[in-house]
Amino acid sequence: MIPTFMLGNTGLVGSPWSTDDPYWTSVVFLARMEGADGGTTFVDSGPFGLAIERTSGFNTSITQARFGTTSCECTATGGRLRFLNTAATELAGDFTIECFVYWTATPAGVSYPWGMKTATSAGPTGWTDGKLYFDESGDKISGTTTVTNNAWHHIAVTRSGTTIKLWLDGVQEGGTYTSSATYCGNGLYTYLGSVSDGNGQLGFSTTAAYLDSLRITKGVARYSGTFTPPTVDF
Repeated sequence: MIPTFMLGNTGLVGSPWSTDDPYWTSVVFLARMEGADGGTTFVDSGPFGLAIERTSGFNTSITQARFGTTSCECTATGGRLRFLNTAATELAGDFTIECFVYWTATPAGVSYPWGMKTATSAGPTGWTDGKLYFDESGDKISGTTTVTNNAWHHIAVTRSGTTIKLWLDGVQEGGTYTSSATYCGNGLYTYLGSVSDGNGQLGFSTTAAYLDSLRITKGVARYSGTFTPPTVDF
């Protein structure tokens, strides 16, 4: 939630931080996917204000929104968002990556809310055959719950120590995976709505999918047991 300050009788939207989040100082990236209907500009509301690069096929849209007025519409033409990591955003220890996703149809191929590169492989969360999985050079965590279409889902990956867990709507999916790899490495891109350029795009070869409120927290595994997904914007 963005705080509002009062100046005389005028309300001013505050800077992009939230007093509601006890781990705000550990957030390194936050894309709220707010903009004009059909907009092509995406903003990092985190502390570093990283430049988000876009290709055609991804726009802000009022058609669906988990929070606010718009989300990122990922059309059947493909596309992606991405940002370049720095030493401040790379994930060598505990972390949480989370977002909300809305699929309107089961993709013809694998569909990725994000792709976070390591030195040797991709370590994304994907969806294939209607179920989530975490992949690092081969499936490492395979979910068992079939993801429903035409509904918003909260998806998260956490690492505490070397233990990685995958979460769907506040419930752990599958087992655990042990990894000490550095993800989102300095000088590498993190992809939003795909695993890499031209691969695993949300919505590709189907109808649209929507992505909202993607947050990366460094140094904190926010979730350790069953939880209620956030009900207000990050």
